[in-house]
Order: sequence, then structure tokens, then C-alpha cells
Amino acid sequence: SLHVTIHAEYFCWELLFELESLLAWCTNRIEISSIFINSSNELFSKGHNPMYLKKMGPEKIKQFTKKLQTINYALTCLPQSIICDLGKGANNIAVEFAMACDMRISNSDCSINLDHTQLGLVPSSGGISTLAKLVGSTHAKNWIMGGTSIDNTCLVSCGFTFKTYTSNTKSEIIQQLLENILKQSNVARIQTKLGLSEINREHIEKFNKFESKLSNAALISEDWK
Repeated sequence: SLHVTIHAEYFCWELLFELESLLAWCTNRIEISSIFINSSNELFSKGHNPMYLKKMGPEKIKQFTKKLQTINYALTCLPQSIICDLGKGANNIAVEFAMACDMRISNSDCSINLDHTQLGLVPSSGGISTLAKLVGSTHAKNWIMGGTSIDNTCLVSCGFTFKTYTSNTKSEIIQQLLENILKQSNVARIQTKLGLSEINREHIEKFNKFESKLSNAALISEDWK
């Protein structure tokens, strides 16, 4: 198993480049069964940095979004089983990144915020298309348009989160999950992930383009400033 710990409080250019390089390195490392991604912070990530976002022009935001889309798509194509530990929560684009992983676990006090529109942005890295596939269009509408935090009870009941833990059970649950993956046949596991990813591939590719169009149209208002 490859353990990856993110130390940045927000998603930034440096983090995206680091992730892109790491995922490229993992492409042919089939001896690695799983990639476990967590954060050194209480929250997995706060997503966009509002202060930095205000200084970005529309072209920079488009480039940033495209880079994140590429990374999220790569997560679905890698041969490893990818687990994201949300800790006590995540916001906007960090949630979109977590959705691209194969499984999500979290602290029992976890809550997420799909607060893109409060920042003047449109979810455009899977925040509409992938979310609707994961939890259904009704939940997706409520979560994005409701403007409220989604608590752990809801995340678990709709299948967004696979496992939850407390401070006492965290190590045991993570270890058991990684051991279970390690016991699987590499070829069978990789082919199974390929099959599961293929079910949604055409949908994701199509709606990534559509989300980008919606996002670009919303940038005209410059509400993110």
C-alpha cells in the first residue's frame, strides 16, 4: 500500500502538480495494490482558498479546473484501489477529488460542504455528474442547491462514505481495509476496477465537458471576486 498524506490546508497549484506527478508514477506500479490518501489536518481539505481565489482571473480558474479534472479522471483509471480518508470533512473541490477515488472513509463526526456556488463557482470537476451517479440526482440537488453541510449519517446512508471510524477504531479499520485489498488477486482486482470505471466513463467524459461550459459561463459574472 502507498500512503499519501496531504499537508496543505487548501487545494493549490503546487498540490495539483505534486498529485499529477505522483499519479503518473503510479501508472505502471502494479505491485502497489492500494493508495491511501489522507491529510495531516483535521479536515481532509478546505478546498479553494477564498483569498487566493479572489486574485485569480477567469483563465487561471479555467486552467486550475482543467488540471483538477485531469487528476480526477486519472484516479479512475489507475490500477490501484484508491481510498480517501475525509477525516472530519472537506469542502467544494476537495469533495470532488474524494469522489474520484474508489472508496471514501471518514471520522464519525465528518461533514462535507459542496459550497461552490457560495464562492461564485459551478461544481465542474465531477461535482454535478459524478455526484449524481454516486448518490442519485435528488441527493445531488439537495446537497449542492441547499447550501448546507451534509453530515456523516447522510453520507453513510446514501453510500458516499464506505466506512466510518472513531479515534479508538481508526487504525484498526484502515488496516483491515488495506489488508482485505491486499488479499485480492491483482489481475482480478484491476480488471474489476476497469469494468466498474467503464460503466461511468462515457457519462463522466460527456458531462465533464458540459460542466466546463457551465463553469465558464458563470465566470462572466466574476462573483468569485
